[in-house]
Amino acid sequence: MIVQFIKKKSPTILIAVLFIAILLWGNSFNTYKNTFLSSNDGNALLFSLINNYLVKLNLNWITYSLSFILIFLQTLLITRINLKYSVVGTSSFIVAFIFVLLNGALINHNYIHPLLFANLFLISALDSLFNSVSKEKATNIIFNSSLLIAFSSLFFFNYIYLLIFIIITIIITGENIFKEILASILGFITIYLLLFFIYFLITGNLNLFELIKNEFTASYIFEKQTIKEIILWTGIGLVILVSVTFTIQTIMKKKTELRAYYQIFTILFISFLALFIFSKINLHMFFFALSIPATFTISNYLLFEKKNWIANIIFGVFISLIIYNHLIYKMF
Repeated sequence: MIVQFIKKKSPTILIAVLFIAILLWGNSFNTYKNTFLSSNDGNALLFSLINNYLVKLNLNWITYSLSFILIFLQTLLITRINLKYSVVGTSSFIVAFIFVLLNGALINHNYIHPLLFANLFLISALDSLFNSVSKEKATNIIFNSSLLIAFSSLFFFNYIYLLIFIIITIIITGENIFKEILASILGFITIYLLLFFIYFLITGNLNLFELIKNEFTASYIFEKQTIKEIILWTGIGLVILVSVTFTIQTIMKKKTELRAYYQIFTILFISFLALFIFSKINLHMFFFALSIPATFTISNYLLFEKKNWIANIIFGVFISLIIYNHLIYKMF
C-alpha cells in the first residue's frame, strides 16, 4: 500500500516528492489565479516591499516560481531537522512527502505569500530550539532562535506573538530559565532596533513607529467559507486531530529528547490556535502555519500506527481531499 511505500528511505521517495510538487504547482502556472497578495493576508513590513516590487513587474510566473522555490527550501529544512534529530525516525523521507502535500493542498495560495517567507525562518528557529534541548548552555542558541522568530514577523507580523511560544518552551524545557528568557527577549529587541536604525538612516524619520502600531491594530476580515473549503478544512483538520491524539497517547514511550521535541510542537500548535482565535487570521493562513508541526505529527502517526489498514484509510482520506480541492479549483 501507499503508506508502506512512503515509509521507506529510498531515493524514489524524493523523486516522488519532486514529481508531486511539480504536479501540484503546475496547475497554478496554467491558471494564474490569485497571483498577488490579497488585503486580507496581512501586510508585514519586509513582505510589503517584496510584494509591491513584484506587482510592479506584473510577471505571474515569477510569483509562482518563487513560491515553489520557497516551499522546496522549507521541505529541505524540514527533512534536515528530521534526519538531524530523528524526530520521527531517520529511516524515512516521509516528512518531505507530507509537508509538500499539506502545502500543495492550499492551491489558492500557491503564489507569493507572507507565510512562505515567515515559515522559512520559523523552521530555522525550530531547528535552533531543538538544538538547545541537548545543550547545557543554550543561551546563545535561544538568542538565535528569537532572532529568527523576530525576523519572520517582518514578513508576517502576527508571528511577533511567538515570543510567548519561545518563553513557554524555555520554561518547560530550559535549564537556566532566567538567562534563556532574557536572551530570547534580547533577540527580539535586537532585530527591531536594527530595523528602526536602518529605517531612520534611509528615510530620516521615525514613521516606522506608526507602521508597527498599524500592524498591532490591524484586523483581518474573516471571509465566508465556501462548501468546498469547509469540506477541505474539516477533512484536513480531522486528519491532524487524529495524528495529534495518537502522538499524545504514545509520547511517553519515546526517549526524553524526543518527548521534548513533541512538547515544543504541542506548544506551537496551541500558539497557532491562539493566533487564529485572537488575531482573527483566516483559515488559509492558519493551516499554512499549522503545516509545520502537523507534518511531524502526521508522519509520526503513519510511521507508528500498528494497524496498517487504518493508517492507509487516514492517508487515503488525506490524498482524496487534496485531489478533490485541485479538481474543484480547476473546474471553477
